[in-house]
Amino acid sequence: MIYKQVMPLNKFFIVTLVLLVVVSYSLLLPVRIVVSPDGKLTGNLVQILDNKLNVSDSFVLDNQLDFNAIDYLGYLLTGQVIRYLHPLNKESLHQLEWVSLFSKRLKLEVECWCAEKTYPKQVDITLVTKHFESLESVYIPNVSVDNRRLAISGNSRAMYFLVAISSGRVGEGKKLTKYQVKEKKGYMSNVINNIYVEQSKH
Repeated sequence: MIYKQVMPLNKFFIVTLVLLVVVSYSLLLPVRIVVSPDGKLTGNLVQILDNKLNVSDSFVLDNQLDFNAIDYLGYLLTGQVIRYLHPLNKESLHQLEWVSLFSKRLKLEVECWCAEKTYPKQVDITLVTKHFESLESVYIPNVSVDNRRLAISGNSRAMYFLVAISSGRVGEGKKLTKYQVKEKKGYMSNVINNIYVEQSKH
């Protein structure tokens, strides 16, 4: 009778011990954020946004970044998301995953504009303009000029191809006048120039 009572207690103790080990492991080791597939690009901006899309934390990384697991758990519990931004890739939002707390890896699947490869295929200029607006308002203020220059080093041609394929003949761009299209292209060129320039602090 005593033997039968001891066995369930032993099983409970073992299960509890295993759970404690798993939780301790999960909280001690960092969670690695990996940018994929463009692992060769530098100057990737990763921001943690709360549920009102306010910035909680901001990081500049090359291919990967290690998050403190306790911080990552805090982000999960408060429903925060990751915003990814790079001049050559499309801006994107990514959900944090619970499984990453245990696997220790979160892959950010990003999409390249790849304008130099898709030219002369046209893209809605309103979509491209939004990308440049994000570069101006989010990327440039949060990434140092040295990192910005490295981010597009050897790829400045791709930025100008992006301007070239942006068109007022497709999508929402059809609603724009020729003057508005020209104005937006001029704006994009200015943003590209600003990537290379140290911004004055007010």
